[in-house]
Amino acid sequence: MAIIPRPLVPATGAAVLIAAALVLSGCSASPGAAQPEPSADQSTAQIDATADYDSLTGPIDSWPQIGAVADVPDLTGSTVWYVPMVGGIPTMATIGAGMESALANLGVTTKTCDGQGLPTAIADCLRKARAQSASAVVTSYIDYNVAASAFEELVDAGIPVLLGGVAPSADRPAGHGLAYFEQEIYNGKIFELAASAVVAANADGGDVLWVRAMDTPTTQRASDAGIERLGELCPSCTVKTVDASTPQLDKLASEVSAALVAAPGVSTVFVPMDAYVPTVSQGIASAGKQGRLAIVSTGADLAGLQRIAGGQQTIDLGVPPVFTGWSFAHALVQHLAGAPVSVQDETIARFFNADNVEDLQLDSAGYASPDWYGDDAYKDAYLTAWGAK
Repeated sequence: MAIIPRPLVPATGAAVLIAAALVLSGCSASPGAAQPEPSADQSTAQIDATADYDSLTGPIDSWPQIGAVADVPDLTGSTVWYVPMVGGIPTMATIGAGMESALANLGVTTKTCDGQGLPTAIADCLRKARAQSASAVVTSYIDYNVAASAFEELVDAGIPVLLGGVAPSADRPAGHGLAYFEQEIYNGKIFELAASAVVAANADGGDVLWVRAMDTPTTQRASDAGIERLGELCPSCTVKTVDASTPQLDKLASEVSAALVAAPGVSTVFVPMDAYVPTVSQGIASAGKQGRLAIVSTGADLAGLQRIAGGQQTIDLGVPPVFTGWSFAHALVQHLAGAPVSVQDETIARFFNADNVEDLQLDSAGYASPDWYGDDAYKDAYLTAWGAK
């Protein structure tokens, strides 16, 4: 497998909210080719990858087992601050809404402060939480080193901190008031899973353009893990790469266009998050490839599934955001109870395609409901674990 990397461009912060704005404004994407049927000359690894993809296209019918948390403190009247990396991205916003609804069962009020994808804005949110005597602070997908000083100021003020969705920092292990909620699916596995979908969509054996997510060390590691997995599943595939970050999103369309012009054999494009798809699609159109390429992404937000329903995208991989919000709440309850925070190592995800989006309610209410993923039986399990049911 030939991998042709592009150099990492330093972030400038000039376009930090473009990704969110594109999604929220309903910008349309260039059409993606329909998913092809598997060819007769696929390797065993490719056939197995397609089978793995197929196995995750149905509703989720098995949620994680949740162990009871001992000594859950009385949280009535407390205020928890939620700081997402980019609050305008629908997935992060819905995770916050899920966490808020979960913690409300324990008498907790949740306040959200948008990190805007900028270290300065993230640090400002954390310092506002300290100044306003937050009972605890939960962040989503923000690495410790992005705002290390502000995190430590919270801890020094006696405010418990939970870093959600990221692996522990080598420079700052958990303890002394700070904990990590590690989700294996976001520490590399999500893009490894996506590699199976890329193989399924790329059954004709064409080249692949893989857009690497470079916002944080976690997303960089996940991107590289996905590319490595794709190489294992399809060693005959040639993979081209383009690096992307939210602050540099204004450059992505031209870089995608240039990569496609230089690699005319590309038939499938992987995009790391739904928020980038409209911009990538601009690059596809600029290269004269509109409607001729399969597009695979992750996030499964409303815009992504609407693109699939409209024939503009092939596959979208989603982790149920409301469930994730309840998982964040559970990790916080463990942290506040003085218990170790469990690592979430189960694969709770679903691939969406033209076949399984047909009967879904594709609007904001449907996105926030359990219907896209199956049910919400996990809620009773969490409430029982907290002694709230």
